[in-house]
Amino acid sequence: MGHFCWNEDEHRREGRNDYERRGYYDHEKYNDHWNDCNRYYKEGYDNARRDEEREQESREDERRQEAYEHRQQLERQERNRQEEEQYYEEMEADYRYRQQQQEIYPTQIEPSDDLPF
Repeated sequence: MGHFCWNEDEHRREGRNDYERRGYYDHEKYNDHWNDCNRYYKEGYDNARRDEEREQESREDERRQEAYEHRQQLERQERNRQEEEQYYEEMEADYRYRQQQQEIYPTQIEPSDDLPF
């Protein structure tokens, strides 16, 4: 038969504090598995551990999301650069084509009758 615990919250708090501050389970003080105080201590300790694991997962998810957004931004910038480069190449090719056409078929300026003299 186990011992009844009169101060469950205090033992939960101790378990949480031991995990967060000391980083290890206090086996010397909470070694009796038949004691309710041990159960509440373990509950506080385990809750703190699970909370930290969730926070770590959340931070990792956030980092993955930031990395994904960064990759997306780089890909957008690269696509924009390629589109701009293609546009300028097409403009240059069009200009060269017009220059060649002008060399082959020069346009003659015909005199107009509206000259002021």
